[in-house]
Amino acid sequence: MSWIEIVDRPEGVLAVFDGATPPLTGVEVHSVIFGHSGDVRLVFDLRDFPNDPPAKWANQGYNTVQLTLACAPVRDIRLTGWARQITADIAVDRIGDRVALRVDSPTMTLALTSDFVSVLKVAAYLNDPQTAC
Repeated sequence: MSWIEIVDRPEGVLAVFDGATPPLTGVEVHSVIFGHSGDVRLVFDLRDFPNDPPAKWANQGYNTVQLTLACAPVRDIRLTGWARQITADIAVDRIGDRVALRVDSPTMTLALTSDFVSVLKVAAYLNDPQTAC
């Protein structure tokens, strides 16, 4: 089963990628946010950009899709390592009535289970290495 079939609210991703499922390999992790209500948000850039992006994105010259996944309520979690730049592979699997999310990179591993994983936000921006911090 594909990750897009497991997460809630996949419509935005599917619309941007014309019904195709973008891979969650080689993503750039921006942040892992631990919420006070027992939720975790994972913000990352996809490796792929749509062939036919929305007009607003094309007009702005955007070249990177950024997703925010929300996991709630988190039942267990393990985070080891961290780095300034994290290129990782993300796996989303259904285990019984829960969802397992795993982020693997050479410098960081995140593993959690939650009742739900939802696509909270689909955005785009101009990723310009010349102006990066």
